[in-house]
Amino acid sequence: MPAAIPLVAVVASGIASAAVGGGVIGALVGAGAALVVTAVGGAIFPAKKPSAPTSPATAGFDANAPGAGRTQSFRQPIAEHQIVFGRCKVSGPIVFLHSAPDDQGQEDGYFYAVVVLAGHSVRAIGEVFLGDKSETDTSFAGLVRVDRHLGAPDQVADANLVAETGGKWTAEHRGRGRAYIAVRLKLTAEAFPAGPPNIAAIVEGADTILDPRTGQ
Repeated sequence: MPAAIPLVAVVASGIASAAVGGGVIGALVGAGAALVVTAVGGAIFPAKKPSAPTSPATAGFDANAPGAGRTQSFRQPIAEHQIVFGRCKVSGPIVFLHSAPDDQGQEDGYFYAVVVLAGHSVRAIGEVFLGDKSETDTSFAGLVRVDRHLGAPDQVADANLVAETGGKWTAEHRGRGRAYIAVRLKLTAEAFPAGPPNIAAIVEGADTILDPRTGQ
């Protein structure tokens, strides 16, 4: 790299000489020298390619991957609405977190989370996954409760949350037009050694799309 720097300096000095006393021929030579300087400089100091912008919502997301979509729950003050079509595994923003003593008096033994899966009503919410395990895994027996809400226009608040969160989730928290799940976990070291897991679910998407064959 150091050996190339004097070459640039010599060519540059040639440009200066041509500009001072070379007339038309000097100017042409100078122009040619300028191209050389540009080429040499570009070879020595290549321009950096701009990197594509990323955000927490898109980092690690490959739109070309089969079934690409959001499968990680997350907390974010303002999040875009997620639209779900077809049948797929999705997660979404956690809009409520709460803890309470469990049925054995263990402080913070119960963990509550509300995860919004879609910004619209859906046909169905199926199997729920805690990390890479289904809610029905035998290791979760007696430790997991999931309440599903499809986002109907007349949807009412989750009764269990209203009863168990000391007024933090009220009858006004209806989530109308939002498909969500309310999850309660009894945290044990055996079932959840790393603490609360990522929460995702199988969702059958928007119920506002009509099948022209049936009209439904």
